[in-house]
Amino acid sequence: SQLDALGHRLEELQRWVRIEQATAWAETAPLTTRPVISVVMPTRDRADRLGEAIASVEAQTYQDWQLVVVDDGSTDSTASLLADRSTADGRILVATTTGIGAAAARNVGLDAATGDWVAFLDDDNMMHAGWLRAVAEYVGRTPDCTALYGAQLRDDVRGGDTVPWLLFDDEPSLERLVLNNTIDLGVLAVRAGHPELRFDEELSVYIDWELVVRLFRHALVHPVPVLASSYTSTSPTRITDRHGDEPLAAMRRRLAP
Repeated sequence: SQLDALGHRLEELQRWVRIEQATAWAETAPLTTRPVISVVMPTRDRADRLGEAIASVEAQTYQDWQLVVVDDGSTDSTASLLADRSTADGRILVATTTGIGAAAARNVGLDAATGDWVAFLDDDNMMHAGWLRAVAEYVGRTPDCTALYGAQLRDDVRGGDTVPWLLFDDEPSLERLVLNNTIDLGVLAVRAGHPELRFDEELSVYIDWELVVRLFRHALVHPVPVLASSYTSTSPTRITDRHGDEPLAAMRRRLAP
């Protein structure tokens, strides 16, 4: 009904206002700890987009970061781009693999990461400038937290809407997560050494979904209402672009209790 639609719209507006407020607060809130945060990013043949993704990490207001880029067998100008960027900034580390796939490439990145926390970014997406500072601020006042996630702006079409929309589940539950993932890898941060922080290399799709469910089964993954990243679905040759009804059904069966 029209009343239900208005109520849903009001909830969305309230969620957005809360995220705007929390994002602004995290930009200047006092930091009680300064963890090094490693950002793991696999890439393959996306030199035209990769530079912008790296720049979004370089633009972070929080400086204690490390970026681990795993070049998974690129044949374009990715190697030279990464050589230039890593030479210019010693916080950028480059690993090279030979077309092993998104999950295995991310595991190589995890092996190379030396930070206290690990965050993630796809090579065609952008990290919000305040995200890593927000992670540092939150874990400083929440010492029992081992994993958290923020909010994401997405440009993939939802219904007939072409305006970017907000992805943020402020009341997560394992029951809902095993049906549909509402936490993109680009908004996730996990404490280094977490027993579930590993990607299943047998999977070619829904890699992040499977990880998120395992994290939730281990301990609460804290929702943090701040902007983490912007997601685009317009890039060609996405690493995990073989989604469909049967892979979705298979993953739901796999994740079911």
